[in-house]
Amino acid sequence: MKRLCVLFALLCCCAVQAQTEGIWFLHFRMTSNHVVLVSQKKTPGTLKRSRVAEAPRALELELESANGAKLWTQSLDDPAVRRLEYEDPAEPGRLRVREVTLTNVEFTVRVPFQPNARMAVLSRHTRTAPKNLAAAEAVRTEIGRVALKPEENP
Repeated sequence: MKRLCVLFALLCCCAVQAQTEGIWFLHFRMTSNHVVLVSQKKTPGTLKRSRVAEAPRALELELESANGAKLWTQSLDDPAVRRLEYEDPAEPGRLRVREVTLTNVEFTVRVPFQPNARMAVLSRHTRTAPKNLAAAEAVRTEIGRVALKPEENP
C-alpha cells in the first residue's frame, strides 16, 4: 500500500510538471509601434538559458498574470531595425554599414511556458541625450499590451 501511494505521488508530480513545462512561440506583428499577437503555440521542451549576461537591448518583453504581477522578462533586439552591409562602389573592397528601420515587421519570440500568464507587454528602451553621457538615462515606453489566449494554455 505504501509503494502504491509513493507511485501515485510520483505520477501526480510528473503530470503537474508536464503541464507547466514547455516553450511558447509568440508570433507578433508590429506596425508603426502598434503590436498584435498573430499566434501563440506551446511545444514540449525547456528554453535554454543564455550563457552570457545579456546587456539591455532595444525591446523588452514581459509576461504578466491576470492581476498584473510580472512573471517573466526578456530583453531583445528591435526586429524593426535591420543592419545592411554593402560594398562601397566608390571604394571597392570597403564595406559600408547602414541601419534601416522598417515600419511593418513580424517576429517570433520563444519564452518559457507560464500557465498563469495572461498578458504580454512589449516596451521600447530609448536613451535620453543629455549634455553629459554619463548621465544618460533609459526611458521605457510601452508600445504594446496584448492578451494571451488562455484556451491555448493546456
